[in-house]
Amino acid sequence: MRKLLIALLLSTSTYAQYIEPIDSVPMTPPTPTEQLPPVGLCDIITRNGDGFNDFLEIKNLELYDNTTLTIYNRWGAVVYKVNNYQNDWDGGNVADGVYFYVIELRLTDRTAYCTSDLTIIR
Repeated sequence: MRKLLIALLLSTSTYAQYIEPIDSVPMTPPTPTEQLPPVGLCDIITRNGDGFNDFLEIKNLELYDNTTLTIYNRWGAVVYKVNNYQNDWDGGNVADGVYFYVIELRLTDRTAYCTSDLTIIR
């Protein structure tokens, strides 16, 4: 039994790690990061005049200083771009189909980007 215990002790390897004393760690609390207001993205425009989904409506845009909306077709070509978007685009003269959009949201010194696909049906 004693030989087995010695063999086990010799075969295990130990590593030493230096740990900084706790007195040298700065005790500054982390600063919270302020979250940007959430937006609600739209993914369909029906353009049938029934009052539902007739425009590309993005909720809470009024909480931002400025917004830029860029809409791309399936090949990556820009079909619509506007600064200070006001939830007023109805699909214009683009054909029915699936598109992709990026909305740039600016609030004071911060910028965020939201993306979504968009289906247009007449």
